[in-house]
Amino acid sequence: MPHDQRARVADVERFLRDLSGYKTQFDFFRFMKRIAEYFGANAFLVANMPPVHALRLANCSVITNWPADALTEYDEAELLPSSPVFHRLRNTSVPVVFDIATVARERDAKTSDRAVDILTRYKLMTNVCFPVYDCASNRGAVAISCDMPDFSFLDIWFLHHIWALVFD
Repeated sequence: MPHDQRARVADVERFLRDLSGYKTQFDFFRFMKRIAEYFGANAFLVANMPPVHALRLANCSVITNWPADALTEYDEAELLPSSPVFHRLRNTSVPVVFDIATVARERDAKTSDRAVDILTRYKLMTNVCFPVYDCASNRGAVAISCDMPDFSFLDIWFLHHIWALVFD
């Protein structure tokens, strides 16, 4: 294993040790922000898995650092019911990677332009969403977003492990 990968593993192990001592929602918020920044992301979202009939992502959100206006605009545009990402998350146990091109291609014509506009303006252009579960089998989703090209396979693997522990 190359040195930089060993260093990344050591960092993730340290993050996981730190996680065990967190108690408050503010502790978790700071942790999520630190992890997002470490992996080059500018935003995160932790949510209970929205039911198929849900209209507002804000009602499902547990903790996020998305700009409030981004979440408001997303909900006002009624993008959740037709979200191809949440559709996939409801039907998988592996991470869902998507970017602006995927959004434009997979959304219906009525919502595509609006979704692309919101994600672009708030620099949420590259995303990895992780389906997660707690010990009571409640489903959730953790998303990390940025305006850089892609997350590496190793980073996605690390993040999936971290987010599973955060949601539990």
